[in-house]
Amino acid sequence: MTPKRTKPLAGLRIIDLTRRLPGPLSTLQLAKRGAEVIKVIDKNSPDPFLSNKNTLFYTWATKLNQTKTTLELDLKNDKEKLEKICSDADIVFSGFSQESLQKKQLQLKAPVLLFLQASKHAQHLHDLNILASSGVLNFHLNQFPKKQKSYPPPLLPIAGILFSELLSLEALSYYHDFLKRGHTHKVTCYIDELIQENLAPLKTDIKGQQHLHPHNGAYPCYRIYTSQDGYHFALAALETRFWDLFCEKFSLSLLKDKQFDSDTETLELIEQAFLSLKKKEILAKEPEKLCLNLVQ
Repeated sequence: MTPKRTKPLAGLRIIDLTRRLPGPLSTLQLAKRGAEVIKVIDKNSPDPFLSNKNTLFYTWATKLNQTKTTLELDLKNDKEKLEKICSDADIVFSGFSQESLQKKQLQLKAPVLLFLQASKHAQHLHDLNILASSGVLNFHLNQFPKKQKSYPPPLLPIAGILFSELLSLEALSYYHDFLKRGHTHKVTCYIDELIQENLAPLKTDIKGQQHLHPHNGAYPCYRIYTSQDGYHFALAALETRFWDLFCEKFSLSLLKDKQFDSDTETLELIEQAFLSLKKKEILAKEPEKLCLNLVQ
């Protein structure tokens, strides 16, 4: 029997003093890789995500924290206890700013202290605000063929999810520096700055023009289609070999040179092809060979 491998972050102790999405998601990813994560809950200021059990936020919060050790403290009266567990940790994620901790007369010490803040310039920012200022929200807006009075936002909190991954990278980078050089770190991570910095290579000046891009549904080869019985299939045939095989399997050989055609006629022909078939018939075409997947 092959011995069970030790996870790469085994032995790393992390204190999670964050709420909402980015911090908890970041520490969850580290926990999955073997880190011991202690989730500290302030009895006087619970996570807003847990305020209503009938919301998606509540479901997210419970899943984000289920693999962690939970410790409830009264941060007004348990200051010494919090300071002690932080001093025994390797990395502390704090949703409190450095100024806020000073006002609370809390002195947290650890090799790496990360302070999560929305922005230097605004006290409150939500995902949609950050995506708007990053310059990539136009990709989302350009999937709508006509100008509208209002638009729905992207379904998932893209900025928050990306920020969580960047936080993990920041934490491990600073901890690596501590192990190699003995440097301790107190760092404030601003979500708007990190997101804009990392999305900058994707930012495109598309103002005033129709920008064609696979991810805003401009091309028929990269789109979600509906079957006759109401199921959805995601087609991502960006490579010619997948597109050609798709056209062959769906009896659309006349469209082989229309892979990146943005005309509505091509799109309508493919839509009709899907609408003429039931899920069972589409699955019989070996969709995994076409870069075609049933939406689960």
